[in-house]
Amino acid sequence: MLDSNETNCARGRLDMKRRILAILLLFALLLTGCVIQTAVPVERADGAATAAPAEPTETVPAPAETPAPVREPVIDKTSGKTVLTLAGVRLQDYGWDALAGQFNAQNADYIVQLRDYFTGELVEGGSVPSEEEMERYRADLADAKTRLHTDIIAGNVPDMIVFDALSPLPYLGKGLLLDLDPYLTADADILPEDILGWDALHEYGGLYVLARQFVVETLMCSQDFYDAHKGWTVADYLEIERGLRDNQQMIYYMSPEEFLEQMGGRYLAKALDLDAGTCDFDNAELIGILNGALECGQYEALDYAGKPVSWRLEAGELMCCATWLDAPNSVTFDRVQGGKTLAYIGYPTADGSCGSVMRLYGDVGAFAAAASPEGCWEFIKYTLKNGADAAYYGSPVYAPLMREQVALRNEEAGQYTKATEEDVQTYIAAAQACRVMGYRDENVMEILKTECAPMLRGEATPEQTAKNIQARVSLYMAEQYG
Repeated sequence: MLDSNETNCARGRLDMKRRILAILLLFALLLTGCVIQTAVPVERADGAATAAPAEPTETVPAPAETPAPVREPVIDKTSGKTVLTLAGVRLQDYGWDALAGQFNAQNADYIVQLRDYFTGELVEGGSVPSEEEMERYRADLADAKTRLHTDIIAGNVPDMIVFDALSPLPYLGKGLLLDLDPYLTADADILPEDILGWDALHEYGGLYVLARQFVVETLMCSQDFYDAHKGWTVADYLEIERGLRDNQQMIYYMSPEEFLEQMGGRYLAKALDLDAGTCDFDNAELIGILNGALECGQYEALDYAGKPVSWRLEAGELMCCATWLDAPNSVTFDRVQGGKTLAYIGYPTADGSCGSVMRLYGDVGAFAAAASPEGCWEFIKYTLKNGADAAYYGSPVYAPLMREQVALRNEEAGQYTKATEEDVQTYIAAAQACRVMGYRDENVMEILKTECAPMLRGEATPEQTAKNIQARVSLYMAEQYG
């Protein structure tokens, strides 16, 4: 390992290159992912014309002809600390103001200042928003994104950004986020094994996003089913289903639309190349998923006659069931209810990779153009180690804090929620098995659903549908990410 002087020198050279490159790349953002796009007709495989997705992102001003200089750190006159700006939407609602205040009180070198771009009104807690209120919220959210990107283009780049109400995909696609791996590697205070979901967090090649909490979206099944079908594909799913008896159910629940949502939605991570702004949908794998949607059985809620799901799984009456694991005591509940420890297999995928998804809460990243990337790492590390709240949904990404929360819960837990070490290890294994985070481009997903609707009505073949999806998404990716 490098000594501290060598590490600091290497960091300094690397940071300067990253920051200069990032300033240049920031200006590309407005020309692609941040500009309102015009609906352009796209020729479909059946010869008809359809419009490309017309849903806008934000309008941002044109960039200056020359990039802004690399920013120098700003020093707070009152405290003498280096200022770190944390940008986002509805930061107070997600607890970032309190977390920043705690960090500022204990850190001698840095002070975090919030930059919240949301100025709209929120629906009062506990009430169901009307469609009018949701439309207003969506408009306010779009305005917030516009203000954020306007600041970026003007050279007023924040140091860090919160993704609670934003998607990191446009920033990842443009290479605008700081890879935190070098900072973690050089930090003796934290180890890779302290971070749950390591592989999923590295979905895009580096550690560009960390989070306070997470849940695992997966399928639960019996251990026997898991042992027989781990690494299953969409084709395996259909073959198993064809062999079921009349009194057996494949999954709870499933429909052609749900099949596309789950299997097709997971395929986006493989089909989209954010760096190149390209996609690959016109292939045998997607066609196999589309055929699966036509072939799969439909399963609604059945009369359980008092039988819990875990019993039905162990009895072989039900093969698998969707579940979200938000903490080790989720495993505990399934085990106690069923009498045996269940397994978590994930949805089948086109290539047999794990179909479990790590969904993040309190996710945050730093810009590669940050004035003080070392300071950004200090704050992000602080949120990782201290930001998870047991009152909120999800388990800490930081494994030692997860164990602390388990110990506290166990002090007052009953039979169904007192987690054993085996439960904890099962939960960790489910998190470590994830290969992707829960991010996806919803505009692309909407294209997939729209183009599949005629196929589900029998008006198009899977092969035609794959070509139509490829044509429309290709244009969209070129506009938004290219």
